[in-house]
Amino acid sequence: MTNYAKLNNVLGWLAFMIAAIVYSLTMERTVSYWDCGEFVASVYKLQVCHQPGAPLYLIISKILSLLSGDSTQVAWWINLGSVLASAATIMFLFWTITHLAKKLLKTDQQLGTIQLITIFGAGFTGALAYAFSDTFWFSAVEAEVYALSSLFTAITFWAILKWENEADQPRANRWLLFIAYLIGLSIGVHLLNLLAIPAVGMVYYFKKINKGWKGALLTFVISCLILVFIQYGVIPGTVSLAAKFELLFVNGIALSFGSGVTFFIILLAVSFAWILHYSFKKQKVWLNTATLCLCFIYIGYASYALIIIRAKADTSLNNTSPDNIFSFLDYLNREQFGAGDELVVGPTFTSKIYYTKSDQNIYVKGDSKYEVVGKKYEKKIPDGQKMLFPRIANQKYESFYRSWLNKPSGNPNFGDNINYFTTYQLGHLYWRYFMWNFAGRQNNIQGEGEPNKGNWVSGVKPIDAIALGDQSQLPPSIANNEAYNRLYFLPLLLGIAGLIYQLKKNNKDFIATALLFLFTGIAIIIYLNQTPQQVRDRDYAYAASFYAFAIWIGLGVLFIKDFLSKRWNNVAIASLSSAICMVAVPILMLNQEWDDHDRSQRTLVRDIAKNTLDSCAPNAILFVAGDNETFPLWYMQEVENYRPDIRIVNLQLIGMGWYGKQLLKPVNKAAEVKLSYTYKQFANSNRDYTPLFDQHIKDPVELQELLDFIGSDDERAKAQLDSGDFINYLPTKQLKLTVNKQKMVNNGTVPKADENKVVNEMVWQLPQDMLLKNQLLTLNIIANNIENRPIYFHQFLGEEDFCGLDNYFRKDGIVYRLVPIKDDGINHGIAEKGSVNTSILYSNLMNKYTWGTINNGKTYIDPTFARNVSWYRDSYNVLAKALLNEGKVKECEKILDRMEHDLPVSNTGIGLSQFTRLDTSTLYYNCKALKKANAIVQDTSEYITKELNYLYAIRGKDSKFVANEVQTGLYILQLLAEESRKHGQTALSNKIETRLGEFVQKFGLNG
Repeated sequence: MTNYAKLNNVLGWLAFMIAAIVYSLTMERTVSYWDCGEFVASVYKLQVCHQPGAPLYLIISKILSLLSGDSTQVAWWINLGSVLASAATIMFLFWTITHLAKKLLKTDQQLGTIQLITIFGAGFTGALAYAFSDTFWFSAVEAEVYALSSLFTAITFWAILKWENEADQPRANRWLLFIAYLIGLSIGVHLLNLLAIPAVGMVYYFKKINKGWKGALLTFVISCLILVFIQYGVIPGTVSLAAKFELLFVNGIALSFGSGVTFFIILLAVSFAWILHYSFKKQKVWLNTATLCLCFIYIGYASYALIIIRAKADTSLNNTSPDNIFSFLDYLNREQFGAGDELVVGPTFTSKIYYTKSDQNIYVKGDSKYEVVGKKYEKKIPDGQKMLFPRIANQKYESFYRSWLNKPSGNPNFGDNINYFTTYQLGHLYWRYFMWNFAGRQNNIQGEGEPNKGNWVSGVKPIDAIALGDQSQLPPSIANNEAYNRLYFLPLLLGIAGLIYQLKKNNKDFIATALLFLFTGIAIIIYLNQTPQQVRDRDYAYAASFYAFAIWIGLGVLFIKDFLSKRWNNVAIASLSSAICMVAVPILMLNQEWDDHDRSQRTLVRDIAKNTLDSCAPNAILFVAGDNETFPLWYMQEVENYRPDIRIVNLQLIGMGWYGKQLLKPVNKAAEVKLSYTYKQFANSNRDYTPLFDQHIKDPVELQELLDFIGSDDERAKAQLDSGDFINYLPTKQLKLTVNKQKMVNNGTVPKADENKVVNEMVWQLPQDMLLKNQLLTLNIIANNIENRPIYFHQFLGEEDFCGLDNYFRKDGIVYRLVPIKDDGINHGIAEKGSVNTSILYSNLMNKYTWGTINNGKTYIDPTFARNVSWYRDSYNVLAKALLNEGKVKECEKILDRMEHDLPVSNTGIGLSQFTRLDTSTLYYNCKALKKANAIVQDTSEYITKELNYLYAIRGKDSKFVANEVQTGLYILQLLAEESRKHGQTALSNKIETRLGEFVQKFGLNG
């Protein structure tokens, strides 16, 4: 047995090394999309990231970042932290599988060679299958919390199995204390680890109690209650109780800030000490162990002290500013993101929801006590408009719900609700991801059930044809997509074999594994109650569920070995079984998954952030929104110290009072943002919503006068609602902003040559009949800063973010600059918004912008970037049009050549990318570059032809979607034919028109 233990340890570390090498070779070298930029920036200066925080992750990553030679290497080291955590997860998975496999062999004797080969073959097959699975590999190579969270789950499940081995020995309960400490620590990374508790509980029950299935059911219920107690009682509940003590001591007894919290902590510690003393004295083992476990959970949870400490230091990134017990409670409760959807009883998308003020006060820290600044709002649903187990609850997505449910009118019923839950939330948001990992993946194009976007696919064509339609003639958007991974159901089948084998041989271990699988998968689906049309695929949330299935994949080796051993039972059969499973599953997965997980050459996210900052003049204010537009900029400024003079203003956060307050102070080398409002005027719920009560004012109102009117607390500046409350209102939508022409020229907002184009008054109309707080503060920033600082808007902002000012935009690249300039007619209609200054735009695109190595044919194009590439190309096309208007034909062709070289068209099917190519071909034609134009027309028409052929083959799968895609494709073909004919390319035009006619006939359309 000793030799087995040593060999098991060595081979576990070998699994670690294999995974670590693969992840290191495919790891992103710098910052990635989504939360990664914020995490790296938060780690580097130990700042306060978004709710509910990840303090332990920040601490561990900070230690790794200290190894970096310079700031440009910080992201590399933090990414390496995910690599190491992920590799360690694979190691503990290996040991978990070998433990369970050894139990299934039911031997207490010395293990023979056949048994050793089978056990370790199972360990390597299951562990490496998970290592090379789509979901886990994605998180393993970037700076995110999911790798470390997975490690905690892996160690927790492994630890309960270690306890199981020693349960009858003295001091075995130290493993339970270790698990409790792991759970406490994991809270400082992610809450997903809590979902392992029911599985832990069942292992404990079957080992120590095991008094029938009624007892097992009771243990399951108790385990779930422990989970709920930790999630709601320990994490926010403790802080909520501490807040009550704080309020009593500070507001009631007039003691200093923090006195109530200090007293509560001391009281909690004394209570634990007394219970431990009592339980030891009375020899109450269960009470002693349970209390110690709770103590260790709190010790691990104490990592959250970092959040309060760093918030008090007032770091540059200080989300929610949780520097006191009340703001810290809001931080833990994710108040910034609003209340989650109800899980038991709630509305449907047709319910008439309204909000009323609750009895719950909103407290902020004043000069000597906590001050009440308002009441929290609570959701109200009229009687008769509620539904049990509400899934289709969000009014924002009514059109999607109706389309998905094929219910164009009427109120939804409970059957519709369950239909959506089973087909969309379970089918689309879980089982589709599950099949990605263990059957195969169609492509990386995110979709909402469309037959040619983001589905699972296996490579077994008859089965794929049943699920998706004819797969014999795949289009480029699938066949040439890096994420077209065919696993032929082999990991799935081996996992099912292992599941059956464990169920038959050891149903108690099966229950523990199954609970881990279900609670980290299906239970999360129920709890999250996700709305449709998410900004990205969120399969990372179910990684632990796929971890559990990987255990069954490993145990599937035992199934194969037993099957083959019915005729032969020797070392060769054991070796053959392991070899077959290794080749058929992890090695196949490694081969298929490598190209769409290899980010080793990608620097796209950093490049785009740098391009954005390089578009701005010194001391600028840049309005942005969205994680992918904001977080990389934070990374560049906070970590690489690149362009720290630019003040980033996130329009999604500016509506939060704490964020607006932070704008009033300088950050890094960026000056404070001037506002005419004091913090109290926009704090918390103040002026969240300013409705239009049109006073029919004839002339446009000066912006600052309007802002002063809305910001007034005088009742004469307010309207009285039916409720009797007074509210500030918007008296008109017609606005103007008077500018100092000379200042605008002197500060470089307008080039000297364009001085005569500057208007004295910018006049515009608000697009909506209201102002939300973020829009109100945006206008306030513009009014109080435009004459002294350059103001820019990111091009990916929505219309509502522009506040109607887009006629005064100048396209400077992937940003718009707000300029008080008249439209001279030369570039009218060229840019989607406002005007174009060709010299500035040319300088940015030709001399400043870099796009990494995406044009080398080897760099994996992230699906997020692939979706956006058309918008990046649009800047080049806009400049080319403007240059052509100015008669600069050579420069026009040159900028088009640069775009075609640096920004290859993304392979995302029929859509915006093909429209931008159409624009490019037209511009080449106008430059008389016929060969280049014809090449694009020919290439685009060929691409669309292949896509249309595939749509014809699958036309029965989603007729509405196919019809829309077909119409778009045919329209582009028509435009290509017309454009090529217009420029004398008759043969090419005839060829495209022939194809067009064939498709019209094929799809049964009327010309």
